[in-house]
Amino acid sequence: MSKIIPTPQVCRAVPGQTQEVIMTPQWLPEKSEYPPCRAAYTPLINGARAFEAVARAIEQAKISIDIITWGFQASMYFQRPGGKMIGELLEEATKRNVRVRVLVWFSGTGQLMDPNFPGWESFYQVEQQWPDKYPSMSQTEREKFFQNQKSNHNRLLATGKGLGYETEEQYQYDKEWHYRVEHGLIPGLEVCKRDLADVKDLSRVSSRLKELSPYRVEDDSSMMRDAALGLFSTHHQKMVMVDYEDPTRTVGFVMGHNMLSQYWDDDKHSRVRKKEDEGRDGFTGWQDISACVFGEILWHMNENFVDSWEKDAKDGGLKMTRAGIPSSAFLPDRARLEAINQRLSLPVPLNLVMGQICRTQPQYKRYDILKAYMESVKRARNYIYIENQYFRFHELAKQIRSTVNELIRCGRDPERHGPLYLFVVTNSTEKPADKKWPSNAIGGHQTYKMLEALGRQDLMPKYTNKIRGVDPDTEVPALDIPGLKTIICTLVSPDSEAGKWQPVYVHSKLMLIDDIFLIQGSANINLRSMAFDSEIAIALQDTDQDPIVPEVRRRLWGMHTDGKGIGDDFAAVYEVWEDLISKNKKNKDSKGRPETALVEFSDNSKKLTNGD
Repeated sequence: MSKIIPTPQVCRAVPGQTQEVIMTPQWLPEKSEYPPCRAAYTPLINGARAFEAVARAIEQAKISIDIITWGFQASMYFQRPGGKMIGELLEEATKRNVRVRVLVWFSGTGQLMDPNFPGWESFYQVEQQWPDKYPSMSQTEREKFFQNQKSNHNRLLATGKGLGYETEEQYQYDKEWHYRVEHGLIPGLEVCKRDLADVKDLSRVSSRLKELSPYRVEDDSSMMRDAALGLFSTHHQKMVMVDYEDPTRTVGFVMGHNMLSQYWDDDKHSRVRKKEDEGRDGFTGWQDISACVFGEILWHMNENFVDSWEKDAKDGGLKMTRAGIPSSAFLPDRARLEAINQRLSLPVPLNLVMGQICRTQPQYKRYDILKAYMESVKRARNYIYIENQYFRFHELAKQIRSTVNELIRCGRDPERHGPLYLFVVTNSTEKPADKKWPSNAIGGHQTYKMLEALGRQDLMPKYTNKIRGVDPDTEVPALDIPGLKTIICTLVSPDSEAGKWQPVYVHSKLMLIDDIFLIQGSANINLRSMAFDSEIAIALQDTDQDPIVPEVRRRLWGMHTDGKGIGDDFAAVYEVWEDLISKNKKNKDSKGRPETALVEFSDNSKKLTNGD
């Protein structure tokens, strides 16, 4: 019998600036739709930065602008103060012979709860009265008809409802802009509606969960939740790409922000509401994050766009036109990145990194965002930071617990080596004091399940006592979990008036782990984003040279704690956060003012909804 010689395991390492090589585990999800590739990334924290960068890219576009978004408002001012509306920016681009394509999710039923496409499908009443007369107009006749209707002040109607915070003048602009686009009066600009009609089926909820294997997702849905997931899934992706046809100028954006006016805010998150062209005009402050990106991931972002355009706009020509551009055309180097940094005046320069585009695409059974979240928390050793609109995906909490147990099983002593620290910034599920403020109440039960798994059911005491069948006012302590320290927070405007604290709505979709791993994009931490809506995100594994993740962490933590809780000693940071939320609790109880934006999560509801 011949001796079997094992294949030698060889790793060739070429040191760069130093003579030291550090080997790290693979953090990016393996066997995924898109492979890891050479990329560049810079965060755009909050709308003032994000929309400024996107506006500059649009203003400099020479060939094409591709947009996918969940919400679109033509009358939104991207640069404030003194800037232009996105509708104006896109129309001006077409006058430079730039081809503009916009894909927006829209549902007539969905907008009854959450309007997202003001002015869509606008029309004059006379057009419905004489349906055979007006569709056959030439472009010149249509323009004359439009100007005549406008000068006579005839009312322009629309399927897309106005937004609660926009002015009548803004909504009128939305309707007029869409009318002109839909009737070809802005040549070179196409706006297409998209939906998920091909996967709407209530009976497929349970079968969808089976597709998520090897991840076992518990089917504990209510009828309301099944209906919401099975019948009202959305296209939730958000991305922008400019001049893909010219790789020397191409730039991309992986967005958390929607193109709706209330998403604009700056780091101050002031309680003061301003005019729509001057500052934050939504009803609350808004915390969010997007990113500017470059590199071979643009090839994957383009594939996502052209496939969607072919399906929803019924136009396969774009895919054929761009088919000859190889991914190698977007190889990032210092000179190309510096050119983009200067051209867009990016507040933080693009940095080289290994990145990967991940998607949730249920039509094609793609669930790589789920994989990225679940696999990365398995590798956590020091901290996990989650900043997300929702915190209600029970399986992620269970995986965090499993990670902690595995660390202890393998010999980690929490007393000697320290625990794993979990920092979370999200939104309360308690019904807001002002009906104009955004609400997360519909998913309260799923948030409770997550908190319970992490030993923090003390943050929902009355509902916990209801589940346990005891007096609602019974004290509920936090559960001590060996090896895990968890802190769950929400945000308020730091300049809130005494006794009138105003929440800051967290819309971010971000997770950082151990200053090595980052995932950011459009996906929330809920079952909808992991398995039912379409989503896009970028995951990256940091390097020791010009690291990205530590700087993102420090900037966010500094913003939320007024610079008090930003160190690299996570045990010390945890103590600072606990101290800050304790002080804020006392300040709130005494009708004082907040010390920082950071407050402890709290929901004193006796009844919670299992609707999402």
